Amino acid sequence: MGIQHALILFLAVPLAADPLVGTWKLNVAKSRFGSGPVYRSIMVKIESQGDNIKYIVDSAPAAGNAVHYTFAFGYDGKDYPVTGYTSADAVAAKRIDADTVVLVFKKGGKEVVNRREVISDLGKTRTVITRGKDSTGRDIESITVFDKQ
Repeated sequence: MGIQHALILFLAVPLAADPLVGTWKLNVAKSRFGSGPVYRSIMVKIESQGDNIKYIVDSAPAAGNAVHYTFAFGYDGKDYPVTGYTSADAVAAKRIDADTVVLVFKKGGKEVVNRREVISDLGKTRTVITRGKDSTGRDIESITVFDKQ
């Protein structure tokens, strides 16, 4: 095969899509809320925006009002704004490997929540391990499991 054929073949093969992208629904039965808030439902839509990723989150806690928040980020460890999330006003993200991302949420420049998100089961499951503090300063720790829709 000549260089021209190899180049055409390379250009014809799309780059792998980010496995986070899609719509994810909380699987309450598989989740363990620990010292974190308990949720009746969470729906997360994750979109690709060029080199960035955008989250649109709609959650219904077991106690309290529904919460809608959004944020977009690059995997460069820099702070990006978060809108509608009372516990944080910024997020920084780093990709650990093809299926693992760490999100660090901050309030006033100080880390408040650390989330490790892992894609498994051939891209059908997203497990989120959350540690940190809620908007009142209470320690939280949970493992939430999401099914791809």
